[in-house]
Amino acid sequence: SEVKPMGNENLAFKYSNDIYATRKQVSQMLGISNIDKFWNDIISYRSHYTLSLNLRNIERMPINLVLSPKILDDLVAKERRLSKLMVKFGKLNDDDYVKYAVRNNQYNLILTNIAQKYHIDFSEGLLNLIIGGNASSLTPSQNILLNYFQALHHIETRFYDPIDEKLLRTLLGYLLPSNDENIYRKEEIEDSSSRIIIDRIYSAAPVERIVPMMNDLFDFLNNNNNCPALAKAIVAFYYVMMIKPFDFFSEEMATLLAKYVLAHNDFEEPSVLIDFECFINDYQEDVNYIMKEVNKTNDVTYLLTFMLDKITEHIDNMSSSIEVSNSKSIEKEFFKNELDKSEPKEKNEKKHVEVVESQEDLLHNVDYEVRVALPKLPIGLDERNANAIAEHLLEMKPNLKRGEAQFYARHCTIGKYYTIQQYKEMNECAYETARTSMDNLVSEGFYQKEMIKNKKYVYTPIPRK
Repeated sequence: SEVKPMGNENLAFKYSNDIYATRKQVSQMLGISNIDKFWNDIISYRSHYTLSLNLRNIERMPINLVLSPKILDDLVAKERRLSKLMVKFGKLNDDDYVKYAVRNNQYNLILTNIAQKYHIDFSEGLLNLIIGGNASSLTPSQNILLNYFQALHHIETRFYDPIDEKLLRTLLGYLLPSNDENIYRKEEIEDSSSRIIIDRIYSAAPVERIVPMMNDLFDFLNNNNNCPALAKAIVAFYYVMMIKPFDFFSEEMATLLAKYVLAHNDFEEPSVLIDFECFINDYQEDVNYIMKEVNKTNDVTYLLTFMLDKITEHIDNMSSSIEVSNSKSIEKEFFKNELDKSEPKEKNEKKHVEVVESQEDLLHNVDYEVRVALPKLPIGLDERNANAIAEHLLEMKPNLKRGEAQFYARHCTIGKYYTIQQYKEMNECAYETARTSMDNLVSEGFYQKEMIKNKKYVYTPIPRK
């Protein structure tokens, strides 16, 4: 086991491994205002694990990345999780429902962040149409979502292209079509030259520094083999966010480039589905705050440690969704086979329900006391009848999972509202699986999804022909 040093060296270890603390954080945690001695020891400790990136900031000072023992172990472990996710994806066929559900869910998260960032009116149905390639009659603002999705799809299918200016021109072309050969910004942002005199921090790179700095970034991404891929992606995100090299969509280009770096470094399709977009929407304030610290210290490790945890959440969520869906499918198939084997050939017991000779007879034997979504659905279903209706739905809609058909057959009264929790309890599955299944029923036109006051989603049946 690793032996931790004592005294000030122990503090240096703690605040560079257990938590990668800023000077202000160390002062607060120690309750001491003057921490010069402690901080010098921390900086000295970190210098032993500093990786040279060959990247410089706007003032031409070197940008550092500190891979202390625990941070490096954490990076390696999280890359291993991403590798396992890629293997799981590789085992799924393109038409596999599990792959469709995970992909659809992640793209919904991604496009929701973009829509919220630009205050675009949208619905989950609209996002599903965009993801499915069926969107039409979009407003100009909604076109941003379609354009961004097309850029993502390019990365998903063309991640082997070199990382260079041509790649950026292609990606930016989806977001902002232009015939201009020069893709970079031609105007200064917030008069950076005078801003530096005030607080010594640029708000963006001066125009004349954009091309050389971007060329340095390409060189780093293509040639620095000592830096783990996840770290490279986060450094690329930071560098583009710092430079702001484009007139429009610099933040989006930072997220797209980060995804491309991962995909290009053998992590392929799952890289595109990681919600880097949360860093320019949900966590934008946190990212801006941390970037100020990075700009002051030239240490991008502060941003690395923050982003890693969020990225890993998405990796784990996708991985869990695949595992739960696969295990549930195996479990249901097993029990179905066992029930088939144990079904008695002769039924001697008296039944308290009317035996319906055929499914067609069942579907026509209707009591219309309650208005239901299906025009030929009997009211007061017992288990036998409900199962027959579910089988009918599966034959009519092969994209449905058995659990989805079973749930809908029992929950399709017009005017009623059903929840993910009800699906979860009925099918005894994970909440994420239940949510994905209910959303699939929405996309298949069985339910309409609505949000009530406490930001909880409910589902109400849509009348079907």
